Amino acid sequence: RLSAVTELSKRLVAQTSVDVEGLVREDFARVLAIAIDLAGLAGTGNAGQPLGILGTAGVGSVTFGAAATWAKMLEFEQSVSNANALAGSLAFVLSPNVRFKLRQAPKIPASPYPVFVLGDDNRIAGYKTAITKQVTGDKVIFANWADLVIADWIGMDVVVDPYSLADQHKLKVTINMLADVGMLIVTFS
Repeated sequence: RLSAVTELSKRLVAQTSVDVEGLVREDFARVLAIAIDLAGLAGTGNAGQPLGILGTAGVGSVTFGAAATWAKMLEFEQSVSNANALAGSLAFVLSPNVRFKLRQAPKIPASPYPVFVLGDDNRIAGYKTAITKQVTGDKVIFANWADLVIADWIGMDVVVDPYSLADQHKLKVTINMLADVGMLIVTFS
């Protein structure tokens, strides 16, 4: 269960020329999307939180041991390929810290114009990359994102309460969502 709450002054709602309802809906959608991303990537599996990719057993891994290199980044592709899973919506997810390092890591240290592991096109070995603070430290995820399932049961349930903060001339808006995250993991024996 995801929930978010905000308060709006009745004056803002009455006097503004901006679509306040649209702004609030957009903000709620962004906040809930960030929470779902966190659950899918790094959820702990505790206290009702889904277990994310980083905590799921059976997910392959690549150990850097030192600085990120072109060869190490290609190991992600090789690992997925060895599991016969190199298909679908493949992409890397990086922390901002890793992005910073990969933009400086030479793929081809040719002079005068070196080529870096993460180029200006935001791709690694031809695969798209996404950057998020939901992946902390020096972690990198390479996956078929079509295998990450996000379930949503009721959409966004919006409740506008004009009573509990009436003495402050405010509206209280609460949004609830029922969602879960899971992965399709195929093993071969």
